[in-house]
Amino acid sequence: MLPAIATEVGYVPPIVAQVRLDFVTPTHNRQADLLKQADLLAAQMGPNDRWIVVNDAGSMDAQIGAMLGAIVGYDRIFFVGLSYQRNDAIGTVNRARHVACSLARPGCWIVELDDHDFLEAGAIDRVRQAIADGAMFVYGDTLQCDDLGRIAPYPKQDYTPWLLRNSHCPCEGVRAFPQFLYALSGGYRFYGEFAPNGNEFPAGDYGLFLRLELLTQGQGFVRVQHVLCRTPKVVGGISTRFGAQQANMAHALRHAAQAGLLR
Repeated sequence: MLPAIATEVGYVPPIVAQVRLDFVTPTHNRQADLLKQADLLAAQMGPNDRWIVVNDAGSMDAQIGAMLGAIVGYDRIFFVGLSYQRNDAIGTVNRARHVACSLARPGCWIVELDDHDFLEAGAIDRVRQAIADGAMFVYGDTLQCDDLGRIAPYPKQDYTPWLLRNSHCPCEGVRAFPQFLYALSGGYRFYGEFAPNGNEFPAGDYGLFLRLELLTQGQGFVRVQHVLCRTPKVVGGISTRFGAQQANMAHALRHAAQAGLLR
């Protein structure tokens, strides 16, 4: 059964052939990864899908947008370049994610696909099927690779009502949700003080997902029991550089949600 919010806005799950996906990818100085992702994505995109790439003030080839278009199709790529004085300490990744998600078309599903979360074969078909089956949020398993190329499966926990609020966030990697839910949530928070309802870096995705869980009243989150992406270890990535801050912000967000203070 669909959550009340879906009924209120008149949402009806589309059949598989009518699922329209807007893939969103923020990126910063990872041109090689982006081109690799483009090859993987091109093999799984449907004719009505689109890829929104936001260059978060990074240094890339001036023709990167055209290079990506040549791979996935010029009519299926929407490339945006953000230009400003970038400072990792103020959590600009949340801004880039918000810009990308805000450009998603009404009636589409947003698929968050980071530049280094490399798609596995058949991943998007499984996401489409879950959407057609009535999901309101889709996530799946990942494979994680270390510096030596060794691969470790990372199976996620099946969703139970209010799992995110009461426990943790199992939604790393590829995740999908309808555009209307993102709009209703207010999106990623990247402004103000470092706090829930302010700048939620470096746990902005967890803050967003808690709001989506609240909107759906803990219904419709679906784990696809399939590996959706393969993620290499990222040297200097956010989780590595800001691990303690990420844990602290996640803790603060969880308590804000439990106390009914998340807005």
